[in-house]
Amino acid sequence: MTTTENKLDFYQPENVNTGTGDQYNQTFNNFAPNEPRRQWFIAADEIRRRARTFIVPPGYPTNPFARSRTIVLVGTSEAGTRTAAFMVLTDKGTDHLDTLRVVDDRTDENGRALDPDELHDGERFLLDLCDSGDDRVAALRSELEAYQAVAAAKGATLVVIVHPDQVRHLPDSLAAVRVDIGRPDGTAVLRTHLAVEGIELPAELPRVHRLAHCLKSDSVGHIAELARYAVKARDLEPWKTVTDWLREAVAARLDRAAQAQKLFSGEQHAAQRALLVAAAFLPGAPIDTLVWAESALHNMIKVSPAEPHVLGGTHLAERMAAAHLRVAGHRTVEFTDVALDTALRGHFWTYFPTLRQEMVVWVRDVAISSHLSDQAAAGLADRFAEAQLSSGPAVPLWNLARWWAREGSRPELARRVMAAGLRDARWSMEFRRFVYLRSLESDRDAELARVLIDMCTQEIAPNQPTQAMVRLHHFARHTDAAVAAAAHKALIDLVLAQGYVLWLLDRLSTKEMDSVNLAILLALDLRSDQVGHRTRRDLSVLWQRMFADSTRVVEPGVLWEWIGKDPGLVVSACAGRVALLNELYVLARDRVRREVDPVERKEAIARATTLQRLIDQAMHGTESGGRG
Repeated sequence: MTTTENKLDFYQPENVNTGTGDQYNQTFNNFAPNEPRRQWFIAADEIRRRARTFIVPPGYPTNPFARSRTIVLVGTSEAGTRTAAFMVLTDKGTDHLDTLRVVDDRTDENGRALDPDELHDGERFLLDLCDSGDDRVAALRSELEAYQAVAAAKGATLVVIVHPDQVRHLPDSLAAVRVDIGRPDGTAVLRTHLAVEGIELPAELPRVHRLAHCLKSDSVGHIAELARYAVKARDLEPWKTVTDWLREAVAARLDRAAQAQKLFSGEQHAAQRALLVAAAFLPGAPIDTLVWAESALHNMIKVSPAEPHVLGGTHLAERMAAAHLRVAGHRTVEFTDVALDTALRGHFWTYFPTLRQEMVVWVRDVAISSHLSDQAAAGLADRFAEAQLSSGPAVPLWNLARWWAREGSRPELARRVMAAGLRDARWSMEFRRFVYLRSLESDRDAELARVLIDMCTQEIAPNQPTQAMVRLHHFARHTDAAVAAAAHKALIDLVLAQGYVLWLLDRLSTKEMDSVNLAILLALDLRSDQVGHRTRRDLSVLWQRMFADSTRVVEPGVLWEWIGKDPGLVVSACAGRVALLNELYVLARDRVRREVDPVERKEAIARATTLQRLIDQAMHGTESGGRG
């Protein structure tokens, strides 16, 4: 670890943002990073929450899919276009919530970025290209056109989101179905968000400095953030008025960056800045935890104590008050100003970059300390992931996940930081790539592998199911039996739940029929009346490969179960070869002979009789074809 000598003592501000803009732009997701997502990308509850606060923007389509099952929503970053797209796809949160999925325009495999095989009949898809550069959108022209055609053929519904200046890069077929939407009324947005939280605004808005400007010019997302700050101000000081809460919200939205800079400025001792840093990462933690964590930070970055003795000079309460932390009657870390902790983290992360390496180690050790509750440790992991993702690189979070999963024995923390990266639009692809590379390491990091298997099912599969299945297929080859078994089960569950049997059969057809693939093939519990012609044909081809030399590659009990489920498949897989058909006959004869219970013997005889009839038919075909 690189050590530093009182780096917090030597802060010289330069190029500091003291205006009204955001200094720290990373924002929290609307769901906790450790909360597994459902089968689809966004939970139905989240869609309904958005629907409750949705204000119809200018240009919003009343009958969006009258002409085409695909539309292109065009809007600026201020318009809340993504939420509008969710509302279009779900009839304002009232329908299709369980068939909604967000697709990605990028892949880290050797395949097409937009995979038409992932489009299923009747599903609803969102493709957001707003964060893709013009070159990227232009490069996707042919894929987008093919994707649109397949979606139409399958009866799928597709909404594509672009900025106005990206439209010229779209294929003509998509440009023809563009729908331009505008920014909804800011006051209506604020009113609705607050009403959902039980705060009713009067007909005439309170006179709060700069509020009118925010409502006129801010994006929908920033106005929603303003509402969240007002709600938090209400929760902290419920005895105050709506005007007070709005005043605090505007200050949180516009002033916290400058306030954080001021708290870090001046000639104060490094220990006081260390208190600011520790507190900013530990809101809600007990005061005792803050004291211990601050001391650990001192040791980590080589800061000498602020005072020679605990009873000398300024004591903890005075130092906390100077840092704008609540003192009287408060036993947990809580700032007096809404959103100040976020601004302090952002300021520290931006202007003390040489301390980031030490902060990784500090977070790693503090999070697993007995001084922290599970909830406080989770909050620390979330906040550090937010900070790290705001600047990059991703490697520190990968290393934290590996360490927490292995040495730290805290896999739940490893899952949190991995989930944060996989949900971040800028970093998701790199995190998926990390999971892919780890899935290829079949003899390493079993503890991390178990975490990443969870990430495949919970975080990757909702957006990119085929990428999740590729990774699970590789993890199924892990030398740790428990890891391999978990990956095998997760793969089969995902394939069957999301209807990717054909995809899996196609993949198996390109692979060697080794023990791993044999187990996967046998685990596909599909009755003959559950599969279509193509699926059954592909199954038969793979079973023929499996029976290349003998039917005895399958354990007798498992093969007998398959004969009960689909005897026609098993017999057809023998491809008329007499030796293999004879092996099936011997297996059935032995199973009948060994059954003692009358009921089970009767069932065995019925199964064997059906098998015998199919064997006779196959043998007859062989003889008719002149084969011996």
